[in-house]
Amino acid sequence: MKQEVRDILQQYRVGTLEGGAAAAAPTEDPYRNEPRRHPALIVLSDKPFDGETPVEMLVASPVTPSDMFFVRHHLPVPVIDAEKFSVTVRDTTAHDTLFLTVVL
Repeated sequence: MKQEVRDILQQYRVGTLEGGAAAAAPTEDPYRNEPRRHPALIVLSDKPFDGETPVEMLVASPVTPSDMFFVRHHLPVPVIDAEKFSVTVRDTTAHDTLFLTVVL
């Protein structure tokens, strides 16, 4: 968490936890596995990553390359096992099911 955010939240602090689960929480950076980003993205926040496509890139072509598409995250990017990961989408109206997997 940025110091600026800590300073703002300080006025709402009601106490300090000692011991217990909060004290035993891992201290590793949850953002350590973030993927590389295109260097031309305009970085608004590093952690969590928020980046915008430069206007010049948007007007250069009707298609924005995927690595230049804007990025908005509120949490760290999850680490997954691509060989085992899948998502199931069910359309209850059409009674259809779509299975999605990751292809690297």
